Amino acid sequence: IPGATVERVGEGIQVTFASGLMYDFDSDRIRPEAAVNLRNLAASLKQYGNTDALIVGHTDATGSDSYNASLSQQRASAASSFLTTAGVASSRLRTSGRGELEPVASNDTEYGRQQNRRIEIAIVASASARK
Repeated sequence: IPGATVERVGEGIQVTFASGLMYDFDSDRIRPEAAVNLRNLAASLKQYGNTDALIVGHTDATGSDSYNASLSQQRASAASSFLTTAGVASSRLRTSGRGELEPVASNDTEYGRQQNRRIEIAIVASASARK
């Protein structure tokens, strides 16, 4: 996948893009650089039809827990919709929102909060491929 680091994690692989899949504050809108990354991911998923993807949304710690849980799900859903529009079957995509529970950086700085406003992608073998 162009622009991505792909590493095995358990039974699947984790895809991390150098330029990230991050969001603006209080937004689930796909940024232009994230759109490029998601298009590359869609091309790879279409090439390897025996895989499924889990899209996990995250937020920074600004706002209430319940609001952030909802926003993180919206971010994951927005990425899923983008991939579906790019030709990936929606049946191959699952989403989850983790809110502010799994930060990758400190929420004490704007830079850290930006790093936490993200989605992560895990790719696993489809149920039919595992059989």
